[in-house]
Amino acid sequence: MKPQFLLIALILFFITSISLFAQPCQIAGAGFYTDQDIDVAGCNGQSINAPYQAWAGEMYFTVVQAGGNYTFELVGCSQSAWGAPVSITVWEGSTSDGPGGTILTGGTAIATASGVCDVTFTASASDTVFFVVTTTTGCGNPVQQIDNGVATVTTNSGVSCGTCGDAVCDSPGEDYCNCVEDCDCMGGASVFADMFPTISISPDPVVYCPSTLGDTSTTGPFQVFIPIAPFSSASLPSCVTGWHISTTEGSLFRSTAIPTPLMPGDTVNELIVFYLAVSDADIAAAAGGITTVTFTDATGPGTCEFTLDIDWNDTIVDDDGNPWAGSATDQCGCRPPMATLVDYDCNTNTLTFNVNDVGLPSSGSMGFTWLVEDGSASPIVISDTGNYSFVLDDNTRSWDIIASDSVNDACDVGFFRVYPDCRVVCNGGTDLIVEGDFETVPTVAWSEVSESQSGPTGNSVVNLINPVFGALDGSGAAIMGALGLTAGADTLYHTEISQVVSIPDNASSALHFWAWMIACDSSADMLTVSVNSNVELVIDGGDVRCGDGNWYEYSIDLTAYAGGADDTLKFEVNEFELNGGSTVIFIDEVVLEECVDCPPVLNLAGATSGDITYRADTINTRQSVTDPDSVNYLAGEEVNLQSDFETQLGSIVIAEIEDCAIAPPIIPSPSSQSLQLPEGIDKTNLPLTFEKENHRRSINHNLSSNNLEKEIIDEYRKLNKK
Repeated sequence: MKPQFLLIALILFFITSISLFAQPCQIAGAGFYTDQDIDVAGCNGQSINAPYQAWAGEMYFTVVQAGGNYTFELVGCSQSAWGAPVSITVWEGSTSDGPGGTILTGGTAIATASGVCDVTFTASASDTVFFVVTTTTGCGNPVQQIDNGVATVTTNSGVSCGTCGDAVCDSPGEDYCNCVEDCDCMGGASVFADMFPTISISPDPVVYCPSTLGDTSTTGPFQVFIPIAPFSSASLPSCVTGWHISTTEGSLFRSTAIPTPLMPGDTVNELIVFYLAVSDADIAAAAGGITTVTFTDATGPGTCEFTLDIDWNDTIVDDDGNPWAGSATDQCGCRPPMATLVDYDCNTNTLTFNVNDVGLPSSGSMGFTWLVEDGSASPIVISDTGNYSFVLDDNTRSWDIIASDSVNDACDVGFFRVYPDCRVVCNGGTDLIVEGDFETVPTVAWSEVSESQSGPTGNSVVNLINPVFGALDGSGAAIMGALGLTAGADTLYHTEISQVVSIPDNASSALHFWAWMIACDSSADMLTVSVNSNVELVIDGGDVRCGDGNWYEYSIDLTAYAGGADDTLKFEVNEFELNGGSTVIFIDEVVLEECVDCPPVLNLAGATSGDITYRADTINTRQSVTDPDSVNYLAGEEVNLQSDFETQLGSIVIAEIEDCAIAPPIIPSPSSQSLQLPEGIDKTNLPLTFEKENHRRSINHNLSSNNLEKEIIDEYRKLNKK
């Protein structure tokens, strides 16, 4: 209801009212707002009004002229909306503790009104008068966020209007918007923006390399982008909301997903970020080392103009907040290498990839060094194209491969994520899950629930993944937890996906899925996997894998559910935000494997002691062993095993499983357990049904590269509410 505007001082307003027969009220529940648009009353016959409706317990103000007769009115208000009659008090000569303050000091209550929506008064001095808006029983109460009429100030008499064209700007009747002949355009400003990880205002210019903002084709001359946003200062007339932009050096771009040129006649609206792009040649050409950006009024009646200077010798930071390299070439002078994944060998844990472009490192770098994200494998220095290999510690987790030039962070490339699919499963299995890769958005096969304590959020759980995160494979995954849910004061969240499956009679089956625990608030938050409400797996927010940046695979034996009946498989995350943070878990590549083709063959060629552990019911050896001490059975002999079969073989052996057996989980999973919920939370309430709680406004902060300008506006408005 009350738009927040981007101002250098980020401040809140408050609106007040009083009553003709009630006791004068000097205490508001919230202080006055700077975007109320009724700061200065007009001349005879003029009315000005706020851009939003009033709430009970607010305070407004306006500047009046001595002898002027005025009416303050809540246009369209109701006496029943706030639960008690409306009360408005007009204070003259009072002192406020500033924007956002709630208490008036001193002064005189020159008018009160009760049970009506307006009050009329005559000003005895040219000064600021305050209006406290409340109810007859609500003085000093917190703000009641119910719309009830638009605050409007009308000048009835005593303030003559000037004559436009007489070369005198007669206040308050004339201003730039209604009499450009007499009144100059005053004010106008701009700010520097920091775009990532969240949009914020920066006191200094922030430089971004082209690749950071989506331009992957620029190789030279290297340039940097500086995000800038125009806005109207408090003294700038409201009729100026858009600008034409020009610059003494460089070029201008719109802040689209991939920056596009901003033409000289294009308009940049208030609060919208645009980019100034400069190369080293542009910086060298800047007179005195200063590049000047000029803003010219594109929407008002005349020519309003202001400038912004960027001093290249002053404080300038990069997108990490560090001092920038001093030149566009030093900051962004690199081309990342290019490579493709060739193979991953599950037997030797060896990753092979092909480098088809070694890239161009920053000035002063010896070249790109390739390494595994957590340093578990020896770095590789690549000087030529071709195939290269890493031997990784194990094949039970994912790995990030990074290429770094060790000079400029902006040149480091998180090249690819490797997620080895090395699970041991039966041959010829059938996947019973539909859309387990979550590439269909919105999904058809999965039922989705997304709710907070305020009720359903309307958000899709199965969704396309922001490139900052990345799905395990493809572009879609299930986003479980609070990410993307309702913003605001909610602390309870519930997300779930479920699908009805049917495991044939006499068939073994195994559920496999990958999970990435991006962030965890507490061990009270948990992911549960259940079949027909029977909990088969619990992973809580205290898991050691939380926040380590890796995908992990989990496997569950679901053979017990064979029989052809419909079974409901469900993934759900319940979050309580006990520590004020969020728990977010991504789910991807869900497979429910039906094992009916028997017997599968397990090839242990070349296995050595302790290499492989496999669960089987019956094993037949198919050829002799050269070392009789390594095994306790003969070739062709049938061996019944009731526990894990660990190879102690020093030579080639092929073991054949005689009946379907499910491999134990490759990733150790926490044992199923009772849900341990925070004190006061009823277990029977899962999935959660949340009590409705009224929220004034909810802002989605997800940064969408396809809708960047809208997100910038939303974020700036949020930042300006204090």
